[in-house]
Amino acid sequence: MATDGEEQESDEKITVLFPDAETEIEGKKTTAPSDPSDGHHEEQASEEAVDDKDNVVHLDFDRRPTAKSPRPKREIRPDESAKAKFEVFQLMIEEGMVMVSLDTGVEGVEVPPRFEGLPELHLNFSHMFHIDDFDYDLEGVRASLSFQGTRYFCDIPWASVSRLYSHNSGHVAVFESDD
Repeated sequence: MATDGEEQESDEKITVLFPDAETEIEGKKTTAPSDPSDGHHEEQASEEAVDDKDNVVHLDFDRRPTAKSPRPKREIRPDESAKAKFEVFQLMIEEGMVMVSLDTGVEGVEVPPRFEGLPELHLNFSHMFHIDDFDYDLEGVRASLSFQGTRYFCDIPWASVSRLYSHNSGHVAVFESDD
């Protein structure tokens, strides 16, 4: 039985929760409303359909959410200082923990979405963390770091790095921007 805001097909028991936006359920096209004050309704209409008989919600798990950065990513340019940054990092990491200061707005930077677009972020790397995927080379430094108890794979290209700090020796290496 359909109620206000719901539509049912006569042959099948399909209830559409958002009757004005177009969605396809088992080959049948339906429509669902979109509330202009909330951009989420259209997205939900295409992702969710409820089958009254089984009370099942169908979700599109192949569709990945897109996180929007507060500012656009800058194009990554060949970093002439990449070799110098790599060599300094290599020396510092052998001493102990290294804090890497980076611009998350540079293309290629992978950090948790809540940090995207920040002009400066500080991340600590160390062999003492015993991180299985910790790696660094002429392209950058990568590892699954812990943020409030949750691991997130971070990829930091050298082009985004402005400063390296050795917690052990106190040495700081500051690199000029290529801009």
